Amino acid sequence: MTPVVKKLVARIDGLLQALQRAQDEIGQLRDEIAVLKGQKA
Repeated sequence: MTPVVKKLVARIDGLLQALQRAQDEIGQLRDEIAVLKGQKA
Protein backbone atom coordinates (compact mmCIF):
# COMPACT_ATOMS: atom_id res chain seq x y z
CA MET A 1 0.00 0.00 0.00
CA THR A 2 1.14 3.47 -0.73
CA PRO A 3 1.37 6.03 2.08
CA VAL A 4 -1.74 7.81 0.80
CA VAL A 5 -3.74 4.59 0.81
CA LYS A 6 -2.51 3.79 4.33
CA LYS A 7 -3.63 7.24 5.52
CA LEU A 8 -7.02 6.80 3.90
CA VAL A 9 -7.50 3.37 5.45
CA ALA A 10 -6.54 4.74 8.87
CA ARG A 11 -8.95 7.66 8.45
CA ILE A 12 -11.79 5.34 7.37
CA ASP A 13 -11.09 3.10 10.36
CA GLY A 14 -11.27 6.08 12.69
CA LEU A 15 -14.55 7.20 11.15
CA LEU A 16 -16.02 3.72 11.48
CA GLN A 17 -15.08 3.66 15.17
CA ALA A 18 -16.65 7.08 15.70
CA LEU A 19 -19.79 5.92 13.90
CA GLN A 20 -20.02 2.85 16.13
CA ARG A 21 -19.71 5.01 19.26
CA ALA A 22 -22.41 7.34 17.96
CA GLN A 23 -24.72 4.42 17.20
CA ASP A 24 -24.18 3.01 20.69
CA GLU A 25 -24.97 6.38 22.25
CA ILE A 26 -28.11 6.76 20.14
CA GLY A 27 -29.28 3.35 21.33
CA GLN A 28 -28.73 4.34 24.96
CA LEU A 29 -30.55 7.62 24.46
CA ARG A 30 -33.49 5.84 22.81
CA ASP A 31 -33.68 3.52 25.82
CA GLU A 32 -33.60 6.49 28.21
CA ILE A 33 -36.36 8.23 26.25
CA ALA A 34 -38.49 5.09 26.37
CA VAL A 35 -38.03 4.93 30.15
CA LEU A 36 -39.00 8.57 30.52
CA LYS A 37 -42.09 7.97 28.40
CA GLY A 38 -42.97 4.98 30.57
CA GLN A 39 -42.65 2.53 27.71
CA LYS A 40 -39.78 0.56 29.16
CA ALA A 41 -38.98 -0.62 32.67
